[in-house]
Amino acid sequence: MNSEQLLGELQQLLQEMSIQVRFGKGYFTGGLCRYKDQNYLYINKSQGIEQQIALIITEIKKLDLNGVDIDPTISKLLSENETN
Repeated sequence: MNSEQLLGELQQLLQEMSIQVRFGKGYFTGGLCRYKDQNYLYINKSQGIEQQIALIITEIKKLDLNGVDIDPTISKLLSENETN
């Protein structure tokens, strides 16, 4: 799976978890936030795709993933990053 496909899979996982993904430009790192009972993940589109993926993985690890159907590739990636 290439980086663009992985980013798409991560975005789909977030969507299934009712987290809206927003891309924007500016001087910010990005991350999860909650506004008016809705969860959002903001991503700086000026960053490289690898940085965007790393941000999403970091934020996903903060969430309760019980009962969430996670693709085996993403699950492996999450567990690999826990050991690093």
